[in-house]
Amino acid sequence: MVSASVRPLSGNQAEVKVGIKILAGFHIYKEVGQGDPYLPLKLEFQLPDGAKLGKADYPAAKPFGDKGTTMYEDNLTVTQIVEGVSASSKLTCKVSCQCCDAHVCMPPLEKEFVLTVK
Repeated sequence: MVSASVRPLSGNQAEVKVGIKILAGFHIYKEVGQGDPYLPLKLEFQLPDGAKLGKADYPAAKPFGDKGTTMYEDNLTVTQIVEGVSASSKLTCKVSCQCCDAHVCMPPLEKEFVLTVK
């Protein structure tokens, strides 16, 4: 399950939080090493004119295999700062990832959120 929310911060900034709940026994990938066939967690944003992405905060991921791939298990929250927004600014956040267990990977998941800074 994937969710997203936004809240205003001071100085024409906003904080986007993306929450991902991962079922027991499954995982998603943060980074994928060369040669591994998996799809990593990806956040894409469409921002209003004049806005830009600031600092992103991802939780620590666990190593998976020996090619540099890392993964998340359980639940996680990613925080992304957006600069140059005001109250009522709209932005779009698209989340994509691939959920796998020890035997099979599910089809990639894509979910898009239209968020309004309030």
